[in-house]
Amino acid sequence: MAIIWFIHVKLIRQLHSSNMRAAGLEKSKLQSKLAGKNLGSSDD
Repeated sequence: MAIIWFIHVKLIRQLHSSNMRAAGLEKSKLQSKLAGKNLGSSDD
C-alpha cells in the first residue's frame, strides 16, 4: 500500500514539474511578445 502511494506521489511530482516547465515556457513566450509590442516591433 505504501509503495503504491509512493509511486503515486512520484508520478504527481513528475507531472507537476513538467507542467510548471511548460507554463514557464508559455510565460516567457508571452513576456517576449509583450516586450516586442512595447518596443514597437510588429511580429505576428
